[in-house]
Amino acid sequence: MPHTAKPVISGFTIYSTEEPRGQERSFVSGEHTINVKQVKTFELAVSKSLLLTFLNNGLRNQMAKAGYAEIGKTGKYFNCREKKEIDSLFIYNGYKANFVLLENGFFLRVDSAKKVVRNETVLDFINYFYRSHDGKDKEEKRTLLKAELTNKIVMTNYGKYAYYKVLDVQFKKAEDVIIDGNTNMLEYYYKRYNTRVQQPAQPLLVVEGKRFQKNQG
Repeated sequence: MPHTAKPVISGFTIYSTEEPRGQERSFVSGEHTINVKQVKTFELAVSKSLLLTFLNNGLRNQMAKAGYAEIGKTGKYFNCREKKEIDSLFIYNGYKANFVLLENGFFLRVDSAKKVVRNETVLDFINYFYRSHDGKDKEEKRTLLKAELTNKIVMTNYGKYAYYKVLDVQFKKAEDVIIDGNTNMLEYYYKRYNTRVQQPAQPLLVVEGKRFQKNQG
């Protein structure tokens, strides 16, 4: 039986070492139709940099299937389901793993890695901050909160784990924030992450991700 190589998925791009059957294919998944089109072909033996990208994207896929999440696109993979709690911190165990091109060829380099983060959420911090400034008026508390959170680094604990830099804090209802033209933030989080926002009136963070795109969340 011939060996069939599984494709490697990276964002909206699918890499495969086998020729597809036809230039375009369509798949139906629930209420969505996915169109796949062959765009380019490369000789991996000629383009070593492309082969390195292919191998590392494939490694990323396999680590995800094994239950390891890459935090921040750093090549470090952590088992986020088995975190240890020490005092006010969470400790994640994992690996720094990536393929490298050396003089004698391609090698997989693996080292142990740990990630330490605070165990409180941003909302926990905001609620505590408001309680500690209970004697101040609303606008003063908002000004102080903005100053406290701006330029801080936060990490998501839903969807793909990622880091963001806080650029600003906005004080509006989540249902008034429209995403993708006609979906408000409450609907977006439920559809995208199957998560219901429990406090729709909480302050919203304006953040900057790794690709320097501003987002609200």
